[in-house]
Amino acid sequence: MKVHFLPSTRAGKWACALALVPIVVFPLLYLFAERLHLLTDWLSSVIGSVSLLAGILAFIISLLAVLRSKDRALLVFFAGAVGLFILGFLLSMVLVDLL
Repeated sequence: MKVHFLPSTRAGKWACALALVPIVVFPLLYLFAERLHLLTDWLSSVIGSVSLLAGILAFIISLLAVLRSKDRALLVFFAGAVGLFILGFLLSMVLVDLL
């Protein structure tokens, strides 16, 4: 079985693109909002929420790409791992607030 690095299906490509959003946005958000104080609190929370949503969508779409489209590319699995990490982070934050 040959393992590919790049995704071959449309869903796999979307999952990789959506997983790239939080990886790029969070360091830039930290730099511009926390260190340089160039962004307002409202704008930084909106940008952060959209990038978290992109990470969760990357997880869902990568699951669909692997299960339905049989895309076994390494970047699709990486996109799923990024999305799962973000989903776990959000669930842990909710559970901490509940307990």
